[in-house]
Amino acid sequence: MSLLIGDRLDALRSAVTTSHRSQFRRLHEQCEWSARQVLPEQHPSASITWLGAGAPNLALAHLLTGQPWYLAELRRWLRATCALPHWGKEHMPDTDLDAGWLCFGLALVEDWVGHLLPADERSMLQAKLALQAGRLHKYIEENRGAWWADAYWQNHNWICYSGLAAVGYALPGHPRSGDWTAAAAANARELRRRLPADGADGEGVVYWRYGVPWLAAHADLMRTAHDPEGHNAFKDFDFLRQTFWYRLHQAAPGFETIINHGDCHDRRSGHSVALYYKLASEYGIGEAQWLANRVADQHFWREAYESGVRPGVMPEAYLEFLWFNETIEPASPMALPTGRSFSDLGLLATRTSWRDDANMVSVKASPGSGHGSWREGHALAASGKWQAASDGHSHPDMGAFVVIGAGNTSPSMRATAAGSCPDTTTWFSLTGAGCAVKAAITCGRTCPKPRPRCCMPAPQAYRAPERWVCLSSIRPPAIRRNSGFRQCCARCWSVRAGSSSLMTGWRPAHHVSGVGCCTPMYRPHRKHRNGGPCAKASAP
Repeated sequence: MSLLIGDRLDALRSAVTTSHRSQFRRLHEQCEWSARQVLPEQHPSASITWLGAGAPNLALAHLLTGQPWYLAELRRWLRATCALPHWGKEHMPDTDLDAGWLCFGLALVEDWVGHLLPADERSMLQAKLALQAGRLHKYIEENRGAWWADAYWQNHNWICYSGLAAVGYALPGHPRSGDWTAAAAANARELRRRLPADGADGEGVVYWRYGVPWLAAHADLMRTAHDPEGHNAFKDFDFLRQTFWYRLHQAAPGFETIINHGDCHDRRSGHSVALYYKLASEYGIGEAQWLANRVADQHFWREAYESGVRPGVMPEAYLEFLWFNETIEPASPMALPTGRSFSDLGLLATRTSWRDDANMVSVKASPGSGHGSWREGHALAASGKWQAASDGHSHPDMGAFVVIGAGNTSPSMRATAAGSCPDTTTWFSLTGAGCAVKAAITCGRTCPKPRPRCCMPAPQAYRAPERWVCLSSIRPPAIRRNSGFRQCCARCWSVRAGSSSLMTGWRPAHHVSGVGCCTPMYRPHRKHRNGGPCAKASAP
């Protein structure tokens, strides 16, 4: 029984030339890419996660075909990787993402083809894996409550524990392997309990794409390793069961780019074909199968070369092959409701249709990474786990909104054919976003004529609270220059106001404790005007 493979090896070997033919072609092409890489002799300053991500592709290709070229190239990768004294250099060597990625990838190599390596090379690999897993586990034991050891809503937590578990399962004879898998299983129990049941990710779509595949990978590890906790690893994970719907409704019209709530530093880092396949297979989601196929056919290579997240989608070829289930019938989302809300994140997204030229609005109203992490994180902090609710990849963007008109990302909405502002109050009433959002975008008093546009508060809202400007006159650089306001009190936040290509957000916003909504504040607090107490002001 092999990790992530189980008892399917013979069937997968047959599928290379049948049902999985296109996935194997991707796998082979990725192996050819690996063969062209110059491997480091010394640890570079940059991340080396790509070394861990690339090794399983070569190992799986050899396991499926028996062709010696793959194994020869894999041995080159193993020698270079194991020769590095540390995994990670500039940030937390041996105890963060580099170590997690490499532990996971090389553990799969050991499990799949370790017995085919020369004895000295296998001993080298096993010793290096044990050393690095020991360092990860020591970090966990010494840093409970600090950073990723207990940061349940953070992708660093998911990645590092998955790497630790993979080594434990790949080295069953090691005296500490049970400690490593048990620590990861205990963390997985916390994740199943604490991550929002509606599947929304407060880190945003970019880190959803980067982090959530690891939740699926660890669940798959536990199941294929016959861990007692692996039997219901997918069945009992409500977040995983629902998270595809979050991702679908955070797709911009056309499905190629994303809605950029949270930590989304670009709009082309949103797709994981492998994860779509896995969610489709585990939960019978035909729409996930459909989106995986669409991305693979139309959008994959642009994301591969333009995404700002590394190591990116290309090294996931082995997961695409293993997680593809040809029995899942693709289902277009065209018949689905065009809006959906996610209560934990205070997120509502709606569009006029699923067509590529649709109009769309998405509004986020929760604090930090969501109501659950906000509430439970404070409770954990009170118990001494002071960094358990680390929001390193979430933004204080409660009250932020994104509007896309006619499928494009220009920072304006289309005017109506009659030449008057769209009735945005009616627009938002139809989406059910609530009174706070009804007032957020409206026809301003100073809309230029004769071609009025949809308007929003000026970026200079603190200094000129009554001034409103036409969206078409707001350019992203101006928005960015004015987006650095600080928190003025415990309950009032400065909210992100823009990005490189979209009109987003307003500021300031006010979080109403216990209500679960954010009310836009277009006038400055009294504190800003005359030094008085912080109090909510009415919209103009």
